[in-house]
Amino acid sequence: MDSEYLKQHLGLALSLGLSEICQKRPSDPIGYLSAWLKKFVCNREENEQDLIDKKRLDEEREILAEEAKHKEAMIQEQEKIANQLLAENVNKP
Repeated sequence: MDSEYLKQHLGLALSLGLSEICQKRPSDPIGYLSAWLKKFVCNREENEQDLIDKKRLDEEREILAEEAKHKEAMIQEQEKIANQLLAENVNKP
């Protein structure tokens, strides 16, 4: 039970952090791991925020695209009405 919790919540962070400690061999591995874990959490939060921001940006782009389509349809309708009025005025005696 406890091992599953550790695997689920700490496994990736600890394995990556410990791997980096083995590669770099800092003089204070505990302090290094502590700072590394803090940075890991910060990076994860930034990545999550980036995903949220990207989703919001995509939604806003979709809204703008729909607004542009609507505006273009309104312009076409205005031109159609103007052409009909012009045609009616030309055909009047």
